[in-house]
Amino acid sequence: MTLLYKRLETSESEKSEYIIRYEDAINDKKELTHQYMNSITDLRASCCSLDERYSSLSKTLDSTKQGSMDWKRKYEQVLSRQKSEEDLASSEIAALKSCGSAAEARLAAAREQSQSAQEEAAEWKRKYDIAVREAKTALEKAAIVQDYTNKQTLLREDALREEFSCTLVEKVS
Repeated sequence: MTLLYKRLETSESEKSEYIIRYEDAINDKKELTHQYMNSITDLRASCCSLDERYSSLSKTLDSTKQGSMDWKRKYEQVLSRQKSEEDLASSEIAALKSCGSAAEARLAAAREQSQSAQEEAAEWKRKYDIAVREAKTALEKAAIVQDYTNKQTLLREDALREEFSCTLVEKVS
């Protein structure tokens, strides 16, 4: 009978130790689940932030493209106007040559107009070239930022996986 009581006491103590270990294991599982959910939340927030930045850069790029197209259109209008002015000046020159000294004055005025139109066209061309360079620079910057954020996200994911693996190995051991 004494032997049975001792066995019963031993069984009871082993049972209570097992219950404590079981509760510790459940608590560890809950803590790991909580950490995992926090990591997922952080990654989702990071992903949303990257999506917002991408959207912003995309809008900036579209705006720059539109600006570039506007400058091109303006440049083409100026070029067309310059060509029409040059054509007009050429016809005036032919008519003015037959008119003598009075024609010489008109010819000088037409040349001034032509020079002014050429300078204006050169200015528009310079502005157009600047807009194109800025658009290219914006595209390059957007690509660099995208590459950098992708690399940072991958590094963070790798670090979290490594940490999770180490924690899991420690818990299993």
